[in-house]
Amino acid sequence: MEEMDEKKNGLGRKGKYDSDVKPHLLKISAWARDGLVDLDIAKNLDICEATFYKYKREKPEFAEALRVGKEEADILVENAMFKKAIGYAYDEVTYEKQGDELVEVKRVKKEAAPDTTAQIFWLKNRKSADWRDKRHEEVEITAAPVKLEDYFIKGERSNRIEELLEKANPGGGSGTPNLDW
Repeated sequence: MEEMDEKKNGLGRKGKYDSDVKPHLLKISAWARDGLVDLDIAKNLDICEATFYKYKREKPEFAEALRVGKEEADILVENAMFKKAIGYAYDEVTYEKQGDELVEVKRVKKEAAPDTTAQIFWLKNRKSADWRDKRHEEVEITAAPVKLEDYFIKGERSNRIEELLEKANPGGGSGTPNLDW
């Protein structure tokens, strides 16, 4: 009972977080920056997924390390996507081994052309109202109700119906109407 009271008062043994997770916050941030997902980071820390999310909720420095790492990776990818979308210039350098050293022998200025797929992706995400594939436009159409009688001269309707029935069932037989007209 005394041991239980110590834990309730915060005097019990420290959890795994303080010994096995907190000292590695910089490494955790780097893993997030390198593209590891939460489950992979939890495996690297040797903790279960539920514990990982508990730490994320209850330990602000843990959540911050993840946020900073993921944010940095997102910025790098965004910049690379933008660069690919607009095109860029770069130097292509050729080296040759001379003795124990690699020596630059040729430098050529090249250009990477803008990438249309990257442009489309960028525009669909950044300006989706203008560039999404399906546009949702509301159109309201109002029309007066139509009466079938308005399209026939008096008495003509029944004559037209009889013509259609005769065409469907020639000879006036009482079988299945012939609809191959």
